[in-house]
Amino acid sequence: SNVALPIETEFALVNESIQIITDDAGSSWIPDYSINTIGNMQPGEGYMLYLKGSSNVSHIFPKPAPGRKIEVKRI
Repeated sequence: SNVALPIETEFALVNESIQIITDDAGSSWIPDYSINTIGNMQPGEGYMLYLKGSSNVSHIFPKPAPGRKIEVKRI
């Protein structure tokens, strides 16, 4: 779907693995401190996820159209 969704909803199942998520505007979501200046995730925008420890999270928002390539980089 190409609808903006609350970031807390999108990452509810992996919330405990997330240290911080940031966007290109400098907004962030820090679940451990209940800080959310991102609000809703916007389709087509990029987000950086910083995970706790050696956590692995796989997430695509929005779900890609058939044949669309998604690039994931591990830093």
